[in-house]
Amino acid sequence: MNKLPAKLSEEKLVPAIRSRIAVRLHSMGYRVRDIATVIGTTQPAVIQYLNGRRGLYTKDEGLLDKLIEPLVLRAVEMINSDNGKIEPIELLEIAKQLAVIRTGKRYIQSEGRTTDELLLLLRRRLQLELSAAEQYLELSKRTSDDYTRLLLRMIASDSIRHGDIVSQMISWVESGRE
Repeated sequence: MNKLPAKLSEEKLVPAIRSRIAVRLHSMGYRVRDIATVIGTTQPAVIQYLNGRRGLYTKDEGLLDKLIEPLVLRAVEMINSDNGKIEPIELLEIAKQLAVIRTGKRYIQSEGRTTDELLLLLRRRLQLELSAAEQYLELSKRTSDDYTRLLLRMIASDSIRHGDIVSQMISWVESGRE
């Protein structure tokens, strides 16, 4: 299997994400034609994904599987209802999350800190993100302007997402995972 470079763009991860979704859907018994429609690619591309000739990815496959699980479930619904496809922006969002997480792992490994120091740093960051989310949600309740309220909620949502990423990093450090 191909090893991807340490630093890569989200666009280069999209085929790997499509490949993992295709493999999961195929293992559930869905047809190549349906898989191609729902992930927004061609049938020959799906066949290459299934045969391991395209979209290969060897690092963090467990994490990738966790990130794509909601998309797999939506894809199943889309196939069963014969309606829609996964939008490219959704694939890019997962790729972005994976790239951010991989960058964070390299940072942790390169700093030479002890595990306790890393855990303390990460827990502080998690607390900051969750505190920021609470503050922005509280501010959104106080404003009467709909656009401002929406913006503040989006900022809170981003802080919660960042907190999820930090939580995953804490889990990696605690488990000693590479």
